[in-house]
Amino acid sequence: MKPRQSQLLQILKEAEGDYVYGNYLSDQLEVSLRTIRNDVKEINEVVLKDALIESNNRFGYRLTGTLGEMKASSYQNFEERAFFIVKTLIEAKDYTVYANLADQIYYSARTIRLDVQKLSKICGQDFRGLEIQAKPFYGIKLIGQELEKRALLEEMIQKENHSEREIIHNAFLMFREWYSKEELEQILNIIKSTLRNSSLTISLKVLDQLFIHLLINVRRVKNGCLVNVDSLGNHLLPLQEKELSLHILENIGLNFNITFPKEEITYFAVFLISKKVCNRETHINQKSNEKNKTMMNAMKQALLRIEKQFGHPLLTDDQLLMGLYYHVERSIYPLKYSMQIDNPFIEKIKKKYLQSYYMGVFFAQEMERTICVSIDENEIGFIALHIQAALERIDKKTHVMELAVVCSSGIATSSLLKQKIEKSLPEIKVQGIYSTTNTELIPENVNLVVSTVPIDISQKKVLLVEEFLEEKDLDLIKKQCTLIYSRK
Repeated sequence: MKPRQSQLLQILKEAEGDYVYGNYLSDQLEVSLRTIRNDVKEINEVVLKDALIESNNRFGYRLTGTLGEMKASSYQNFEERAFFIVKTLIEAKDYTVYANLADQIYYSARTIRLDVQKLSKICGQDFRGLEIQAKPFYGIKLIGQELEKRALLEEMIQKENHSEREIIHNAFLMFREWYSKEELEQILNIIKSTLRNSSLTISLKVLDQLFIHLLINVRRVKNGCLVNVDSLGNHLLPLQEKELSLHILENIGLNFNITFPKEEITYFAVFLISKKVCNRETHINQKSNEKNKTMMNAMKQALLRIEKQFGHPLLTDDQLLMGLYYHVERSIYPLKYSMQIDNPFIEKIKKKYLQSYYMGVFFAQEMERTICVSIDENEIGFIALHIQAALERIDKKTHVMELAVVCSSGIATSSLLKQKIEKSLPEIKVQGIYSTTNTELIPENVNLVVSTVPIDISQKKVLLVEEFLEEKDLDLIKKQCTLIYSRK
């Protein structure tokens, strides 16, 4: 059953047998009256077993009968039920009985027990600091660190929104007991305005992830459930992400009368790093010289191992060494706290650059022994992009026409983009790589800009291309260069 239909049932249940106008349901669920009629028909035919939604042209709809076991297993999938179970458990101060959970999501206590067993396995595999403790005659209780409780709740949210309206609507379905729609819109607007004031652009998917993460964090802080000081510490020195975290949380705190401790600010900064919001691979921890020296030596050893295994002289490429160093130094924080680093290109990387991916695996295995953190597949994919860019620099050719590259996916992706252009179009030289926040640094004599994000730059021609250049993108670049050259 769809979350919208679940909410429709909840509204009718709360009416306790009284009729509810169709217009009210339509407004609450933000759908048409026709959709309400279709949902009611589907719920009656497919979902309800001992209950019925009655309709009346004059008064609307009411729920009759008993909400017990549903007709079909299509009611809610495991992820949807698991989200409600975890959400209830992290809020509960004591044990929760299965019957109470069953009542909330209209399923049997037996099904809830099976779901809890699955959740226990997930905790054992991916969240080893968590345990769902069962006590006879009392129920169940979620035991463990606050960091992992929040991460588990986020993990249970399996959805993809396609507009900001959907983000708000689906968040309200999930967190209606925590926030009003007005409060949800307020938090989303704070995120957007702070990013805008910082000249940062992110995708709708990342905006949704930041939003959900903050909804959970704000609620937990408001309830006095804070991240553990000892487990997180304050070792992360000031970064653009930390400043952005501070500004967002300060604005939320002013509007919701909450004070966020420094550990929560650091925790959100680490999350921003994991989502590559600021996307600036620069020096992180300049004071920790001994640590930096150890990491640099480990990287040199890893590249030397790759040279011996694959025969490519990567250790002589200073650009690769420094690029990997700054990338890993940033990524180590979300990896340490088991925050997933998204890599939307991972399948393409393994398909197009398989050898570089295998080199990345070798590199990761060497580094794991030094940083004592497990490097996952997504992160290996980004490392592979750095390596692939270095491989393509080996066969660098002479170029005659300059253009600039603007990329929002990180140094690895932009470097690979640069190498791809220069290798496929020998007559072109990439003058430099820029982010969306420093396009003013592009020299005046460079008239052509290739960008992976929609952007306007005064007095320059901007070509919008894919992160992984397709043939159509190369043709577009070549045609534009020919046009510019013919005008000279």
